[in-house]
This record gives sequence, structure tokens and C-alpha cells, in this order.
Amino acid sequence: WAMLLAERDDLFKTPLKHLVYPLVQIALGYLNSFKQNSAIPFRLEILESVVQLCTRHHVYIPLLHPILDTIYSNRSYLFGRESFSTKPGAQDIRFKLKLQPDSLRNVIVADHIAERVHDLICKWLVSECRGVAFPELIIVPVSQLRHMVSAMPHSCQKHKNLFQGLIKALVSQGKAVEKVRAKLTEGPVDIKNEWVLTASDAECPLIVYHKKREKIRLLKEETIA
Repeated sequence: WAMLLAERDDLFKTPLKHLVYPLVQIALGYLNSFKQNSAIPFRLEILESVVQLCTRHHVYIPLLHPILDTIYSNRSYLFGRESFSTKPGAQDIRFKLKLQPDSLRNVIVADHIAERVHDLICKWLVSECRGVAFPELIIVPVSQLRHMVSAMPHSCQKHKNLFQGLIKALVSQGKAVEKVRAKLTEGPVDIKNEWVLTASDAECPLIVYHKKREKIRLLKEETIA
């Protein structure tokens, strides 16, 4: 449903636009109802489809809590509470909808889930990074990400480094937008012309970071294949 709507260039010029709201409500309802760890792969698939809808049509949907809740809830990080196993033959969860109970103790599975959550947050926010209000938009995400990083155990240093990189890119993007925003004339402005900043991709730290992460993800998928 989400993938179909995401593919329509003229979505908001057709009656199909009325399907977006119920779609989001169904997706969020499921994510709030099924929080068991075994459902993590299916939760990630649902989040991926909704994030794609956001990025394709620049629709803002508050997805921070549902995404983070996959690995961080009640001020507790999902991984590292027990020692990791590095035995070979870890399953590729990209094609699974349910995890076995002991899967989260496997370092390969844990790394994959953490990277998937990281990439979802990055992809969700990168579609809004040119907005004039971006510095205000990232206040809560940056705060929540910092809390999560501080809650990670020492055994998850790789995850810490990953999310700290995202935090740095978000803060840098916020400062870049503030710099451009300061040049806007005071008083009423033409929102249509000023809402989307005209900076190139190379001038947007978050876009540069996102493209780098996408290259890494594609290389990993090619290696697995």
C-alpha cells in the first residue's frame, strides 16, 4: 500500500491522497501493538515503507519514536546486556519477518538491526533537511539519540560510533540551515520561494552523510549476495 502510493508522482492531485492518513494510522497502530523483539524485522519493513512515502512526497510523519523504540525503550538499549555470540552462519534478517529468541545475541544480527535503524532515521530526516525549520525539527531527535548513545554498554562501541556520526551530521546540517536562514530578509517572506533552500547537495552535510551511508549499505548487500 505504502510502496504503491510512493510511486505515484501525482499522488496529492488524485483521490488516492485520502489513503495516506489511514495508512499511517494502521502502520503506527501495528507498531504500538506489537513491540516484542521477535517482530523487529516486520516492524522495520513497515517503517521502511512509510519512510519511503515521506521521502518520495515530502510528507512529514512523526516517526522518531516508532523507529527508536525498535532498539531503545524505557531508557534501555536493546543490545549488549548479554555477551554477544560470533558464531558463523548468522541469518540474514532482510528476508525474515520474525526473529528467533537467541538471534539478538548474535553480533551480526545486532549490527544489522542497529544499522537499519540508523539508516531509517537518516533517510527520514534527510527529506526535510532543506527546510527553513530544520534546526527546530531536529531538537528532539538529537536529544533522544544522545540519550540512547549514553545508554549503550561498552560492548556496543560500534553502535555508539555509528549514531554519533549521525548526530554530528544532523547538528552540522542544522547550523548550515541557520546560516542561510540568517540571510533571509526580516518581515513577511514568500514561503513558496524561501521554504526550500537552494543549496547544492555538496553544501548539505546530512545529504553528503546519507549518500555515503547508502554506498556502504549497497556494498554490503552486494557482498552478501
